[in-house]
Amino acid sequence: MENTLKNNRKRTLVSAIVWALSYMLFMFIVKKFEPPMGIGIIFTGILSLGFAWFLYNFIRELAHLDEVQRSIQLEAMAIAFCLSVLITMVLGILEMVLPLDNDNWNLQELVAFFFLSYAGGLLWARKKYA
Repeated sequence: MENTLKNNRKRTLVSAIVWALSYMLFMFIVKKFEPPMGIGIIFTGILSLGFAWFLYNFIRELAHLDEVQRSIQLEAMAIAFCLSVLITMVLGILEMVLPLDNDNWNLQELVAFFFLSYAGGLLWARKKYA
């Protein structure tokens, strides 16, 4: 059981790193070289598959956690979901009443807020269950 959990954690970490690096590489390529729409759509599909691979590994890892660790993860994801919806709602409402500068703010940057929301939720839940 412990070996399976370690292997799942390694797979999750590797898939997260591969996805994050490919995401950053894609952002760099798009901003620097402005590839044609067809290439951009193909890259988007590849990135989506990479993220799906990470999610698959993450969920597999969750299946091998004990009850306390599962509770921590569930609470972290609940907090992250609520914060992510709040951020998205606030930005949507703000966009209706004042123009947001697309040069300084865009949807890609929301991805970072979603992960920060999860990290904050994880810290909160770990502190609560410690």
